[in-house]
Amino acid sequence: MTTFNIRLLFRNKILWAWPVLAVLLALLVGWYGDIESAGNSYSFLISAGDSPAIPSAFLINGLLGFFILIAIIGIPSHLSKNLEPERASLIFSKPVNRTEFFFSEFAAVITVTFFYTLITDIILAVLLAAKAGIFPYELYLAILLYIPLYVFVIYVSIVLLLLLTGSHLASVLIAYLLIAPISGFLFQAETFLNLMGWNSDLMVRFTDGLSYLIPSTAGVDKLLAGFGGPPPEGSNVDVDQMMSGILYDGFAAFDWQLFGFVLVSCLPFFLLSYYLMRRKQF
Repeated sequence: MTTFNIRLLFRNKILWAWPVLAVLLALLVGWYGDIESAGNSYSFLISAGDSPAIPSAFLINGLLGFFILIAIIGIPSHLSKNLEPERASLIFSKPVNRTEFFFSEFAAVITVTFFYTLITDIILAVLLAAKAGIFPYELYLAILLYIPLYVFVIYVSIVLLLLLTGSHLASVLIAYLLIAPISGFLFQAETFLNLMGWNSDLMVRFTDGLSYLIPSTAGVDKLLAGFGGPPPEGSNVDVDQMMSGILYDGFAAFDWQLFGFVLVSCLPFFLLSYYLMRRKQF
């Protein structure tokens, strides 16, 4: 079943936009732009003509966000079709049980997302080696972790919403525009509560508990931002930006506790989705 889902995902024309766009951007920067090292092996600056140089963290943030958006729009389409009564009845008429169907779905999504992320890394590596003579391997490893992990976390929400609503579009919109911001609020709830003067122990504990019930995309962002220490003095890269820590200190300060929190926060939606898949009538 995993192989079947992987084939469906590789046939998904929406996802083809991801590597195509990565190649086009690399060709555009390679032809019209210039890349120079920012004085260390991690970060670099990109410029075009007389325009000011753009810090690598700023550009990479935008690109990764766009690739993730393509993934979360395109990936759920095959599951939506597989859950249609006619197609689901055909699938389950074969020697495939619902547990295998459910877990193979996530295995296929992680595999395909990892593959497209690896292609993105290779394209970026060729571009940086050719234009700037640098190989920031820790950046490549971070991207290879970040995109599949982020897509997995938000896809857990999409699967649950698909099972509840049966709508591909509604599931993507709710997960991306509602679930992700809510997880961000809960992740920093204590700060917001302090600003509003509601910082009682009971309220803080309540919001902390809620943060474990919603897949934490904010935790993934913080995980990547926390890899490194503060930027060098005089740097114009925002320390709060997602990739800034990696560009300076790499994986020296990887927060395994936060990584565990991200995975634990996915469990309620994951287990509820599994329960609904076992009970759903086709």
